[in-house]
Amino acid sequence: MYDVLVFDHRLAEHRPLDSKSELARLLFGYTTNNGQRFPAQPDLVRFVARPGSDIRDAMTGTDAIAKAEGGEVINFVYRAEGRRTEGSLARIGNGELRVR
Repeated sequence: MYDVLVFDHRLAEHRPLDSKSELARLLFGYTTNNGQRFPAQPDLVRFVARPGSDIRDAMTGTDAIAKAEGGEVINFVYRAEGRRTEGSLARIGNGELRVR
């Protein structure tokens, strides 16, 4: 299980993830309703092993995508509205990667 940190340019440091949608936007990029496109920025994301987990290393968003493409499920937690929320990065039925 990982904690997810996101590099925030305004703070010039990593901060905890705000939402699963923020993670999806950073890992995969997005397009707004008016057609403006924003590229993926997976290197701004860090997956850091939670204390007590059997995971040894932190990984970047790029590393997490590669592992998920290889079939591994990346489980993570983050704080949302004051409570601990779990999510995962994994392949779905049609082979696409999805943040859930």
